[in-house]
Amino acid sequence: MQKFVFWFLVIFAIPVLASASPDEQEVKEEAAKIVKTFASGLKKSLVTVVTKGGIAGAVGFCRSAAPEMAEEHSKNGFLVGRTSHKIRNSHNAPKKWMIPFLEKYKNSSNIEPKAPELVSLGEQKWGYVEPIYTTSLCLKCHGTKLDEDVKTAIMARYPEDQAHGFKRGDFRGMFWVEITK
Repeated sequence: MQKFVFWFLVIFAIPVLASASPDEQEVKEEAAKIVKTFASGLKKSLVTVVTKGGIAGAVGFCRSAAPEMAEEHSKNGFLVGRTSHKIRNSHNAPKKWMIPFLEKYKNSSNIEPKAPELVSLGEQKWGYVEPIYTTSLCLKCHGTKLDEDVKTAIMARYPEDQAHGFKRGDFRGMFWVEITK
């Protein structure tokens, strides 16, 4: 009887279990591609805005265009966004499932970066997170020393801003994707 159970598992159960992993891997790869496209588009647009209107002009861009870009990338069962442990825009507040990842990532840096992760959120639903680490461009609005016009622009739009005081390479927040298949 034990041989029968063993061969039953080898022939039927193990292939079914093995086939579950590629689906999750595929979902993770799709989410990573979406984040990469969203992040690179966001950065490219931000650089253009900064070049034309300076750093203070980028504050308005981030308030209006960044959410629109996230919405453009949210399709076909993928919902995309950004969040942080120190938010600027209350619309970017973390969802409950994201909080453990923020805690896990918050003391990391780009020196020893954390890897993106996929987590099950229930039947046929996943969450994907990818850390964001500060660069020199980020520090213009999120650093420890901000120009007065930048501070004024931030406070005018985000009076409860927490998203400052970062240094280069610090964990700034994360991109997230919710996937429903």
